[in-house]
Amino acid sequence: MNPKTLPVVAFVTCMLVATVCSPGSVLTIKQIDVDEYGHMLIQYQNPNANPDLLITGALASDAGLPGAKGLALTYILPFTPSPGDVVMREKQSDSTVSDVLRFVPAGYVNGVNVNRVIFYSDNGDVDLLPGLADTGLPDSLISIVGTDKHGDPITVSPMIQQEDASENGNESKAVWTPSDNNAAVDPGFFDNGGQPFKYTFYSEGLVPGTDGFNTPEPVTMTLLATGAVAVVFRRPRRA
Repeated sequence: MNPKTLPVVAFVTCMLVATVCSPGSVLTIKQIDVDEYGHMLIQYQNPNANPDLLITGALASDAGLPGAKGLALTYILPFTPSPGDVVMREKQSDSTVSDVLRFVPAGYVNGVNVNRVIFYSDNGDVDLLPGLADTGLPDSLISIVGTDKHGDPITVSPMIQQEDASENGNESKAVWTPSDNNAAVDPGFFDNGGQPFKYTFYSEGLVPGTDGFNTPEPVTMTLLATGAVAVVFRRPRRA
């Protein structure tokens, strides 16, 4: 059996995930690629010290969040993100929303102690390959209420990122580089040891390097109050 396609399935806790996978002084993250088919690829600054990490997403409850759909494509994160929504809009229009990436830290919803990002995709389009994220867009978005540098209340609206379609027409993606230098911290920002990082969200097409893996079946993942989840980790080999 090819070890590249052999999944390692384990029940882990958030504490274990954070201990094994969280970026520290050495394991700082370079970029995070995620698609609507259940693939998330995390690349580290030093691939020789820490190989790429492939995390498989699954359908999980989004209960307790604004505009919840019931079940949505969910990825468990090995770090604690700042909460909020990143909205992907079609390149041809500034009003057509195609996808929403929702960052949810542990404890944001009472009783759900896992860090996660939820990928919502418009289910009104006819995709060449329907994705696990095609459960529809949330009916409402997260607005974060915080304070500015003067200590005054401030509301952060969902962040907008336009898609960039590739020349072959089979890929549509958006690059998101969150920051903590604004009046409030951007959704998806986390402590990366002071090193820059970015996300690439694929609305159409697979995350590069994951084409050797089958699209996950639409299984349901249970998020327990203890933080225990069923999650699949794979480490793809570099070509």
